[in-house]
Amino acid sequence: MINKSVIKSLFITGLMAVVVTCYSVAQDMGRPPEPPDGNSQSSNRGTRPMFDRSRMEEWSFTRATSQLTMTANESKVIAPKIKKIISLRSQAMEEIRPYQEKLQTALEAKPVNDKAVKQNLDLLISKGKEIKKKSEAAEEDLKAVLSVRQEAQLMISGIITEGIGGMGMGMMGGMRGNPGGRRQMPRGQ
Repeated sequence: MINKSVIKSLFITGLMAVVVTCYSVAQDMGRPPEPPDGNSQSSNRGTRPMFDRSRMEEWSFTRATSQLTMTANESKVIAPKIKKIISLRSQAMEEIRPYQEKLQTALEAKPVNDKAVKQNLDLLISKGKEIKKKSEAAEEDLKAVLSVRQEAQLMISGIITEGIGGMGMGMMGGMRGNPGGRRQMPRGQ
């Protein structure tokens, strides 16, 4: 006859195996599928899908507007202006990347050519100022139609930066339950 403790151990072991399997399957279901061409980026944390700019923009827009107090009529005016700012910032990352890469290449050259470094640094700064000017103009256009409360809400969510907080990543968390913490895009959405 089998001892009750042996049966209990086997039952617990089996239950743990089921839980671990279910957890693993649930984790995989939450991840976006691998692109058919296998085009993914590797990082220290494993394989992840390529950056999806439109998904990031939609997530940023939803995050910002979900906390914004506005009427339906205000939304018709404010929402496109918020989308414009988010799109400009997203494009800015793509526009600035080649300038950063050229500067990095100049810095890694053996021997380092200070003239090339200075030239690429100046180009990067110039492009940064051009992008900043566009972003500030879009922010001013948005602020012109906002109430003080709406402006404050968008400042906290990082849509309006006033030169604070860099590229609109949010200042102080912007969400209850995540004060000052890192925001992450939800997986698999």
